[in-house]
Amino acid sequence: MLDIAGNDMAWILKRPTRGTDALVVNELIGMEAVSIDLSDEDDHAFGYRPYPLGAFGAMLDVAVEEWNKDHEGHIRPRFLEVGCGPGTKLVLADEVFHLLAYGFDVSPKYVQAASELVGARDDTAAIWTQDVRAFDKWHVYDIIFLNRPLRDYQDELRLELEVFGQMEVGSILILGNGLSTPDSWVKLATGVAAAVYKKVCKCHGVEDVLKIDVIVAEATHYVLTCKICDRSLTIS
Repeated sequence: MLDIAGNDMAWILKRPTRGTDALVVNELIGMEAVSIDLSDEDDHAFGYRPYPLGAFGAMLDVAVEEWNKDHEGHIRPRFLEVGCGPGTKLVLADEVFHLLAYGFDVSPKYVQAASELVGARDDTAAIWTQDVRAFDKWHVYDIIFLNRPLRDYQDELRLELEVFGQMEVGSILILGNGLSTPDSWVKLATGVAAAVYKKVCKCHGVEDVLKIDVIVAEATHYVLTCKICDRSLTIS
């Protein structure tokens, strides 16, 4: 099954409300198609050049599954889209994935359009006008979509490194058209010019490289605790 843009909708088919969700996705794809802006008016930011919504949905599905696995479905994740344009992906996050939706854009025109679109469907979403270069609240959000908002290579690299550094352990980044990759994070999935990464503590995988040389009494393993994330580590 393909969406109207020709992308595989396998991720939709496993959902209990797949029929309704597929209708929402196709509606949003149509909205994005008439919102593309390839102009060069802004000297530092790209116009609205959306990552294909159906392909993005497949990556967001992976991110949400990973989040729910860690939190057993008890915590509703906060989703942030950087450069939200007309708000179509915020609607996807809200209506299909039931996330708390947040988004900003440097263009007041798009913020108004997104506020009207999303606000008509969910009055809990937050959308505002923001220059990404002045944003510093990356630690607040659980799943972030960042799709190359800045034209200048050095500005974009600085932004990506800032995002990598500020996001919390356990949070998930969907990075589109990135110029770098987060070091030591877990890659959950890949798309065309995009990938899904989960930030993990420095202790991740330490069990695979440590061993106990001296057995104390009858113990067959030790349970240690990471000082950074409080995760219990079982070393055999």
